Amino acid sequence: MINFSNRGQDLILKSGESFILIDGLYLNSVKRKFDSLKTEDLLNEIRSKIFSFPYTDIPFASFYMSDELFSINKIIKVNYDDIVENEKEKCFSTDTGLLILILSNLIENFIKKYDYEDLVGSPIQPVNLEYWIDITNEISQNEIGLILSPGMHSGFEFEGSGTYKVDL
Repeated sequence: MINFSNRGQDLILKSGESFILIDGLYLNSVKRKFDSLKTEDLLNEIRSKIFSFPYTDIPFASFYMSDELFSINKIIKVNYDDIVENEKEKCFSTDTGLLILILSNLIENFIKKYDYEDLVGSPIQPVNLEYWIDITNEISQNEIGLILSPGMHSGFEFEGSGTYKVDL
C-alpha cells in the first residue's frame, strides 16, 4: 500500500516528527537550483533564494505530526492577506494541487531522485504511481505521502490551486 490520497483519503504519517508539505511542481524548482543552496539551512534557503518576492513567501508548510493520521480536512483554504506572521510556517501555496508530504530530514535526498514530469507523466492516470513507488522505495511509507486534490465540489476545502493552511 502507498500513502496516496486522490479522493480525500487520510494519510498515515509518522507521529512525533516534523514534515514538509510542498507542491510537486515547486519541488522541481528546488531541484533545479539545489546546488546553489546551503543544505545546513535548507528550508530557509528554499524560501529566500528560490521563492523570494514577488513569487511567494509561503512555498511550503512545515508542521509537526503529534499523531499518525493526516486528514485532508486539515488543509484549509486561506486568504493570503489574512495570514498572520506566526501562522506562515503552516501555510503554503500550490499551483497544481499535487502535494508531497515528507519528513523534513529526508527532503535533501528525495530531491535528487524526484522529477515532476515523470510523476505526472502517465498516459492514463493523473499521477504515475509506478514512478512514485520507484522513487520512494527506500523511504518508509509513513515518512512520505502524496496528495492529489480531490477537486471542485468534492466537499473538501482543498480543491486545487490556491493558498492553504495545515490546521493541525
